[in-house]
Amino acid sequence: LEEGLFLAEASDHDGIIEFEIDIPLSKPAVTPLQMRLAVALEHAPISARHSYIPYRMPARAYAWLNSALPQGEIEQAIFLWRGGFQPYGNAGQTMQLAAELKNVELDYQANWPVASLERATLRLNDTEVDIWSPRSRIAELPLTDTAVGIRIHSGAVPFAMKFDNNSAPAELLSGLQKLPALDAAGSLMNDLTLSGESGVNANVFLEFDLRDVGKTLDIDVSVDLVDISGISKFLDLQISNVSGPLSYRHDTGFESAGLTASMWGRPVRVVIDPDLAEAPDTILAAQINAKADVSDLLAWQAVEMPLPVSGITAVSVALNVADDISVGISSELRGVMVDMPLPWGKSAQASAPLQVIWRDRDWAAWEIFWFGRFSAVLDTPYLGQLAAILDITPRTRPPKSIGISSKPGLSVTGHLPSLDLADWEPFIKPLSRSSSTLVIPARVQDLRISRLLWKGQELGSLDINLRSGEDQLQVDLDLPWLGATYSQARRLGVTETDGGVNAPTQRMLRLTRLDLDESPQFGDELVGGQLPDPESGIGRWMRQLPVEIERVRRGSTDLGNLQLTIDYLENDGWRFQDIEGNFLGVQWLPSTYIAWRAEGEEATSLTLAAELNDIAVSLELVGVSPIAETRGGRVDADWHWPGSPQDFQLAAVTGTLDLEMQSGSFLSANSEATGVLRLLSLLNLSGLFRRANMNQLFDPGVTFDRAVGRFKFDQGLMRIPDFSIEGSGGYFNFTSDLDLLNETLNGELVVTLPLVENIPWVAALAGGLPIAAGTYLFGKVFEDQVNQLSSGVYSVSGSLEEPEVVFERVFDAKTRVSPSAAQSSSGAESAK
Repeated sequence: LEEGLFLAEASDHDGIIEFEIDIPLSKPAVTPLQMRLAVALEHAPISARHSYIPYRMPARAYAWLNSALPQGEIEQAIFLWRGGFQPYGNAGQTMQLAAELKNVELDYQANWPVASLERATLRLNDTEVDIWSPRSRIAELPLTDTAVGIRIHSGAVPFAMKFDNNSAPAELLSGLQKLPALDAAGSLMNDLTLSGESGVNANVFLEFDLRDVGKTLDIDVSVDLVDISGISKFLDLQISNVSGPLSYRHDTGFESAGLTASMWGRPVRVVIDPDLAEAPDTILAAQINAKADVSDLLAWQAVEMPLPVSGITAVSVALNVADDISVGISSELRGVMVDMPLPWGKSAQASAPLQVIWRDRDWAAWEIFWFGRFSAVLDTPYLGQLAAILDITPRTRPPKSIGISSKPGLSVTGHLPSLDLADWEPFIKPLSRSSSTLVIPARVQDLRISRLLWKGQELGSLDINLRSGEDQLQVDLDLPWLGATYSQARRLGVTETDGGVNAPTQRMLRLTRLDLDESPQFGDELVGGQLPDPESGIGRWMRQLPVEIERVRRGSTDLGNLQLTIDYLENDGWRFQDIEGNFLGVQWLPSTYIAWRAEGEEATSLTLAAELNDIAVSLELVGVSPIAETRGGRVDADWHWPGSPQDFQLAAVTGTLDLEMQSGSFLSANSEATGVLRLLSLLNLSGLFRRANMNQLFDPGVTFDRAVGRFKFDQGLMRIPDFSIEGSGGYFNFTSDLDLLNETLNGELVVTLPLVENIPWVAALAGGLPIAAGTYLFGKVFEDQVNQLSSGVYSVSGSLEEPEVVFERVFDAKTRVSPSAAQSSSGAESAK
C-alpha cells in the first residue's frame, strides 16, 4: 500500500506524512511485513512525542522518554520508520526522531534538580537518545553546551550528561551542593564558603544506569580556580588566593596536581591525590605545606592564655575526608622557641618533632604527640566542654591509641624522670597572678616524678593524685619525707539561697606525715624571693587556709602534731595563727601566732602561749640533753625582730617571755647548749652551785615546786628582773642583765634555806657558830627573820659559757637592784 504524501490532523498537532507498507498475503510470506513512514511536524507541544515513541522499546528507556520531558514545545520534528515491527531493534529495522525544542524542562532523574533548556536538539533512534542544548540551567546554575545521552542495550540502559559552567565561586558551590550526584562530597562542600571576583570554569560529566542509579553512579567535575577565597566552618580556618585545577570523581574523590594558596598571609602549596588516602571511601586526601607563625596558630584555636612560645616554622598538614575527617599536623618546630624549662623548653634552632591529629568522630578529637615530651588526646564531647588525657611520659614514638571518656574533664598521668621546681618559678608566677581559671573536672592518677628538685636540692620522688569536680577538689602528694592532702569543697546550703556560686568554700591542707630527718635542708641561697601577692594567685589561695600536721617525726621518734591557719591581715601582713596541738611535748594554745610583715621594713612578730609538760622530754625530742625535769608549766612570749621568721636571732629580739615550771628539778648542766637553751642552762642551779662549791650541801640536782620568772629583751640586751625558784629545800632568786651580743652577764643569786631544816648550811653561813638547842623553836617563832638569817647572796658575772659565781654576803634575802635598773634610777634622781 502506498499513500504518497498527505496532511494529517491530530488533536494536539498537525503533520505532513509519507506512508508506504508491504503486507504479505500468504504464508510463508514471499515479502515480509515492512513499513516506510515519514512524519514532519511543526509547533507541537512536547507531549506529541508520545505518538512517535515506540512502546516496544526497552521498558526502562520507554519510561524515561515518557517522563523526562514534562514541559516544552516542539518547534519542528521529523519521524522516520523503516522495516518490520518484530522483533524491535533488529538489523533490518530503523527508527529515528529528530526535533528542535524550546523552553523544555528535562526531568532526567526523579528527585534531582530539573534542567531548564532554553533551546535543545533531540535525536532518537532504536538504540540511542541524545539531547543537546547551548544554554540551560540546573539548580540555578547557568550552563553551556549541555549534552544528555542514553544508549539502549538489552542488558543496560546507561545515561550520560555533561555541561559547562562559568559562575562566581559562591554561585557554583551553591549549585553543586544541590546535585544529589555530589552527595558524597556534601559534608565537605557544605562546610565551605567561597568568594572571589573571577568566574570559575567548571565542566561536569555524570553517568549512571537507569536501572540502578545508586550502584552505577559516576560523576566527574573539573574546575579551574583563580584567586578564590574560602572559609571552613568546621576548621574555623580561612584560606585565600586559591588558584589551580581541581577535579572530583565519584570513585576516587578530589584530585589536583598543584593548587597554590595563601594562609595567614603566607604562601601554601596544596597537593590533592587519592594515593594519599588513609581510609577507604576517601573523598579528599590532601597534603598542605606552609610556614606558620605560632601566634597565628594560637589565634586560630582562640588560645587567650599567654604562652611562652614564639617563632615561625614549616608545617605539613595531611587532610583526609571520608566518613570521618582527620587532619594531621606535623612539624620539626625549627624556628620556634619554647621559653619553658626542661623537658618542654627548646631553643629556636633545636628540632622537636610535633605531631597533631585532629579527628571528627561523634565529637571532635585532637591527638598530640610531642617527641620526647608528652602525648595527649583532647575531645569536645559537648559544646564548650573539654575531655582530655595528658600523658607526660617522654616517648620516642606515639603510644597506642588512648581510650577517652565522653565525659568532660582533664586526666593527667605518666612518669617524668626529673623536674626542678625552681626552673618553673618565673613561668608559674604570671599564671598564678592571672585571674582566669579553668573550670573543668580534672583527675591526676599516679603521676610520678622520679627526681623532684628545688634549685638543685633533691626533694625525692613525688607521686601525685588529684580529683576535682564542680564543687570539690582533693590533691594527694607523696614524698619520701612528706605526705600531704589538700581538699576543698563548696559548702552546700540548707536552702537554695545558701548555695550556688557564692556559697563559702571549705578548705584544708593536711600533712599526714612529716619526717624532719628525711626532709631536705634548705640554706639561705635556696630560700628567697618575694612573698606572694595576697590579692591574687597563690597568695589569695593561701588566705584563711587551715593547715593540719597530723604526724611529725624525726626518724622513728614521734614529735607530735600541730594545727594552724594561714591568713593575711592588712596591718600584720601574713599570719600563721590559731596554732595549737601537742608538739615537742608542749601543748600549744590557739592564741599563739606568727605575723610576718613584708611591706616597708620587713619584720616578724611572735605571740606564744603554751602549756609545758616535761621539759626533759621536749629537749630530748629536739635532740638536746635535758637540763631540767618538770611535771608541768607554761610559757608566754611576745617577741618582735626585723626580717623574716627564718631571720630569727635572739640578739635581735625585742619583747618579753614569761616562764613557769612546776614540780621539777635541774639536772647536770649542758655544756653544748646554745642560744635560748644556754640561758636556761644559766638558770640551772646545779651548775651555779657547783661553781660556788656548794654541791656538798645538796643531793644531785636541785628540786623545786615552782619556778617562775620574766625575761625582757631589747635587741641584744636581756634583763631578768626576777626569776624565783621555790622548793621544799629553800627559795632561790636570780636577777641579771645579759649582753647577748658579747654573751656576758652581770647578775645575782640569792639562796634562802629554812634554818631548822638546813643546819649544815646555817653552820656554814655562821662560820661554825654553836647551834643552840632552841634553834627549831626560834625558827618557828621568827620565821621571816630566820629566813633572812639563812640567806646567802652570790654574784654571777662573766661569760655565759663560763660564768663566775662568787659568794658576797650572808643573812640578806633581798636582791640588789640590777645594774640597768640602778642606772635608770640614778638618772631619775639627777633629773629631780
